[in-house]
Amino acid sequence: MNKQEIIAKINAIAPLLVTLVGCINAFLTLRGLPNLEIGDETITLVVSGIATIIGEIWGWWRNNNWTQDAQITQPVLNGLKAGTITQQEVNNLVNSSDSN
Repeated sequence: MNKQEIIAKINAIAPLLVTLVGCINAFLTLRGLPNLEIGDETITLVVSGIATIIGEIWGWWRNNNWTQDAQITQPVLNGLKAGTITQQEVNNLVNSSDSN
């Protein structure tokens, strides 16, 4: 899932939140309490901002090798892409480490 898809999915939640605020305001009105003064535009802006932040963090997280396994395998992947390592060499390495 890419950043745009994440943002689109989270932005799809905005109408649901608008409806939820409307329901909360209706409940508060029935109870004689003051309503929430939150407009549709504010909810959409907040949800869009959150979606952007989450998308950026997700993209940053995905494109970095955090675990030791990822750090070890990245040079192997780079070698496969560059053609300096063959798939057979990787298979031999994996099979030899499995037998130990």
